[in-house]
Amino acid sequence: MHTISASEVATLLDCTKETVLDKAAAGQLAAIKYGRSWVFLRDALFEGLHQVALSNLKPRSFRRPNEERPRLLAYAEAVPSRTTTRRTTRPILPAM
Repeated sequence: MHTISASEVATLLDCTKETVLDKAAAGQLAAIKYGRSWVFLRDALFEGLHQVALSNLKPRSFRRPNEERPRLLAYAEAVPSRTTTRRTTRPILPAM
């Protein structure tokens, strides 16, 4: 069991020590109040962050490979493809 301080947690999370202490007091970070200071268990902290990251994932929509998208196909047919070519010579600038 490895413990880390609030300043070390702030360094890991790239935030201020005050933010870490506020999150710990609100119960958003896994911590134990020991006297006047907060003690963070490294494994519990990372597990809690892992759970938050998993809960923030948005479900992905999967579609079948042969399913067509009518809106995109109609748009692709309505917009003509670009047929212009790039300029190959540089413009001549006036002498100063």
